[in-house]
Amino acid sequence: MRRTLASAIIVAWMAGCGTKPGLRENWARLNRHLENFDSTLYFYNSGQLAELLASRSEAEKLFTADSVRITVSRVYEFALKDAYDKRDTVQIKKLENEIHAHTGSEAARILAHIKMSDYYDRGDFTNYSAVASDYVDKYCMDNEGQLGWSAWAFYEHTEDTILLQKALGWSSRAIELAPIYANMDTYAHLCFKLGRKEEARQMLIKAIEKAKKEGEDYKSSEDLLALLTKE
Repeated sequence: MRRTLASAIIVAWMAGCGTKPGLRENWARLNRHLENFDSTLYFYNSGQLAELLASRSEAEKLFTADSVRITVSRVYEFALKDAYDKRDTVQIKKLENEIHAHTGSEAARILAHIKMSDYYDRGDFTNYSAVASDYVDKYCMDNEGQLGWSAWAFYEHTEDTILLQKALGWSSRAIELAPIYANMDTYAHLCFKLGRKEEARQMLIKAIEKAKKEGEDYKSSEDLLALLTKE
């Protein structure tokens, strides 16, 4: 099914541009499919990415070096994730070498991100937290979604005070970037787990008020506030 879907996309892509599609159209169409794991993976496995890389310098003149690098990095991320999922050590090594050769400054981020995701997917939180601690600090301090998600992951999976303090810092930054209910709820839960109960209570009150205004489900905050009230 994966090959059929991806093949259909490639066939449509080539047909839409003629037998020798233009460079601009090739890169533009690749970008349009970057959010689809199956089709993006097929671009790599079918050799389409290698063909495009052969004309990379021309593409950088048409677009920008940064936009081309981001596109190439995205394809390699999907391909490396697939290799990790399959535990294909030969393919992992091959991709790591290609990533270093073709993604420039993005290479370290890509390798860390996929390794971090793999540890999390396998339930290896010890290694996940070690990689995530550096990854989030280095690459995600302006990414509200990643900050909030990582903070909650630490809340759920560790009792280590140092890691929880780090997660609290991420959660605080997430609130600065986006003062939404989910981020406020995460911050309150981390405060509670760290024994900062009054701070947790105050944030829960604010979170519930925010949720009511925005029509969000606030049972998580309500339950924790009830627990704090009993203490």
